Amino acid sequence: MVEDLPVEPEHLPRRPAWLPETIDRAGEPRGSRIGGHAFIPAGEDHPACGVCGKPLHLVVQLNSAELPTAVSAWTGPGIFQMFYCLSECELEADGWAPYSRVHCARRVDLDAPGQLATTGPSVPAKAIVAWRELDDLPHREEWTAAMVDELQTACELAERPLAGDKLAGWPYWVQGPEYPQCKLCGAAMRVLFQVDSEHNLAWMWGDAGCAHLSVCEKHRDQLAFGWACC
Repeated sequence: MVEDLPVEPEHLPRRPAWLPETIDRAGEPRGSRIGGHAFIPAGEDHPACGVCGKPLHLVVQLNSAELPTAVSAWTGPGIFQMFYCLSECELEADGWAPYSRVHCARRVDLDAPGQLATTGPSVPAKAIVAWRELDDLPHREEWTAAMVDELQTACELAERPLAGDKLAGWPYWVQGPEYPQCKLCGAAMRVLFQVDSEHNLAWMWGDAGCAHLSVCEKHRDQLAFGWACC
């Protein structure tokens, strides 16, 4: 089990991260889950791949009402969804890149009428039933020069930033920081959820890669998704 950081030293650039505790079931239609089927608003089609036209797989769905208040305070209300095409379309359309045609990242209104998708592809659902909070530390390329020595020791001892699936915290970058930019304001977006290879979902992002769903703090309807691998 991953352990929390020691209390000292207090001045390190900590951020809270939350590890999802999951069970093998779909949960409520609007509930938070990894995999499974998505909540689809009434009158809307299931998101489809922009290359092959087939329905996309749900990667993660997060209901802001079920998130820690420290996170929902900056995301605002909504159901945050991320879909991805599991065919070979990613090779044609740069599936790793934000705003690729092979994935869809969006926010749905909490009170929108609708239902759980009954058709379309899915992988086994993991309902998120609780969050375990841990302190996180940044990736090496996000360290400040004044803290290199202390962060080197702390991150090596505590295995930070946290790999695996997690909410918020410091991103576990495989190749280096790659914050997507908001289409409306150009600002760097904030990572909401990290989806690692072969954790709650039994597939890899490229060669043992790691994926991130991000939100613009100013324009909360603007979401982006991207991944990188070794």
